[in-house]
Amino acid sequence: MHYGEAEIARQLGVLRPGVPIRTIEYLGEGDFSRAFLINGGEVVRVAKHEQAARALEREACLLPSIAAALPFAIPGPVAFAVAGEPGLTRFGVHAKVPGRDLSPEEWQALSPERRQALARQLGEFLARLHALPLDRARSCGIQSFDHASLAAQLRERLASDEADMLTARLRVDIDAALFTFLVRDAHDIQPVLLNADISPEHVLVDVTASCITGLIDWGDVHIGDPAREFIYVYEDWDRPFLFEVLEAYGGLDEQFVRRVYVHYLIEQVDWTLNAADEGRQDDFEAGVGAIDKVLRELRAAAAPAESTIA
Repeated sequence: MHYGEAEIARQLGVLRPGVPIRTIEYLGEGDFSRAFLINGGEVVRVAKHEQAARALEREACLLPSIAAALPFAIPGPVAFAVAGEPGLTRFGVHAKVPGRDLSPEEWQALSPERRQALARQLGEFLARLHALPLDRARSCGIQSFDHASLAAQLRERLASDEADMLTARLRVDIDAALFTFLVRDAHDIQPVLLNADISPEHVLVDVTASCITGLIDWGDVHIGDPAREFIYVYEDWDRPFLFEVLEAYGGLDEQFVRRVYVHYLIEQVDWTLNAADEGRQDDFEAGVGAIDKVLRELRAAAAPAESTIA
């Protein structure tokens, strides 16, 4: 069912009697949910399908229990089932997290001192998140990435006709990087709790005060390799910001950075092959450019002359 503003207001009136809905404003949507601002101070996310409803339940189970351990705000949603659909969560309601997106353009416009301050805060936040015990996450049904299986499946795709749009040389280079990851890294990873979507629209800041105010959108929360957490930091803000975040995080070493690149490569190759399958030529070409770039990063990280990251 598609819930518009009037139906959401009606449902929330039933679910939260005594809490008037004075205003409701559409904020945006993704693959899983649509978001609305209620009375200027609360966000309601409306699940689009059953998979999204289960994700809202997991967030409502996990996030309130970890918020106090983290240095800045995260949503603390309360989940509600819809009248007439008992047991199926459709609404997640939480207080609005303050701040505005840390866009790449906004970050580039900041002074070096402010950039460093924000990078340090993000790195420290992720270090705290990744240090949390996993018992609560597992009890809330948070799933684990099987990084070895993802890499192995991608190698199979590269060997199939599906990857014919990639050049032979690119396929060889990607496969070599995945093989090295499987042999050297994949089975020695110590899993942690991941937000798994650290990107500009989810990191909220007060630029004037040079501080991060919150991290929103936990719909992709998983357990897995801590290096996987930084792939969109690399993609959206680029390498200088990545390295500053990693320095504060404590993971600025060659092996860790190499794993960041490999996880990004896995995501990017998968996305690029899907773009080819769907006939999205511009996206495919952009994806090939991104793959070329990260393969260069991997070669540089592996070169003896580059053994010290600077």
